[in-house]
Amino acid sequence: MVKYTGSAGINFDASTPELAEKGFDGWAKTYEADSDLHHYNGPKQLADIAKKYLKPTDLILVTCVGTGKKVA
Repeated sequence: MVKYTGSAGINFDASTPELAEKGFDGWAKTYEADSDLHHYNGPKQLADIAKKYLKPTDLILVTCVGTGKKVA
């Protein structure tokens, strides 16, 4: 079994793409509350770094991470 363990203490079986999708979909319902509970501030930290080191004319490539589910 491949187990996903998130920083918010979220655990689920991710041994197949279907189980990973089910686990992330289930976590989506409480993601914001879980993030707040653990004082997650990654987006703010990234914004602070960007303001410090980037010029207003710099371009940024934004990528996302997810279940890999294809959405039509």
